[in-house]
Amino acid sequence: MCNEFSDLFKPELGCLKDVELEVKFKENSTPVFRKARPVPFAIQHDLAQAYKAGITRGIWTPVKFNAYGTPVVPVSKDNKLRVCGDYSATVNPQLEDHRHPLPLPEDLMRKLSGGHGFTKIDLADAYNQIRLGPESQKRLALNTHQGVLLQTRLPFGIKSAPGYFQSIMEQLIGNLPGVAVYLDDILVSGHNAEEHLHNLRQLLQCLQENGLRCRREKCEFAQAEIEYLGHKLSSQGVAKGHKVDVYKRQHLT
Repeated sequence: MCNEFSDLFKPELGCLKDVELEVKFKENSTPVFRKARPVPFAIQHDLAQAYKAGITRGIWTPVKFNAYGTPVVPVSKDNKLRVCGDYSATVNPQLEDHRHPLPLPEDLMRKLSGGHGFTKIDLADAYNQIRLGPESQKRLALNTHQGVLLQTRLPFGIKSAPGYFQSIMEQLIGNLPGVAVYLDDILVSGHNAEEHLHNLRQLLQCLQENGLRCRREKCEFAQAEIEYLGHKLSSQGVAKGHKVDVYKRQHLT
């Protein structure tokens, strides 16, 4: 089935078709520009390579002048350097709260509990697969030690990003049978093996047709038991996992 939907697993950044998101700001918001932060010599080369890769992939576009600028906070993850904007110091206070609620994990568990096999699909660089509109690109720009970069894709770090992303994913795949979606965590099941595969094929087809990309090595296919949102799911039902309190705290904050 992965070979059938080979485009979905290409090692490239996806881009959701026919969606251009403009992040909503409060009225009378004024430009905020913060100077770039000093970069330790030990990571200057790796950070420069990360900028180059992001520009090549279409996440950023270099510009000479821009009214907005958010300083960068380099974060190490999976032995790689991730470039994050410190939006808490700039535009986060100016953003409108996105009121789309995140689903309760318990509701998703009831939707899939007792399923015959479970498949977890991992979206690659999930938020970055959403294209931003021209005004948002300017307002969410990064100010780096190498200059200003327009943010052409939805970034991690702005407070309204989870609500926007959940709303987009629910509109795209929320009504597919046997599919549960919580941000970039997508789980598929069915009442029997045949239904499981049918539901999975519908999901993969939908994701591929809409221009998204998944990370095949992080997907888990046809598991008898799987952990999802801090719970363990199997054909016997749902059991509480060791991370369940983490997801409860996300709904309280």
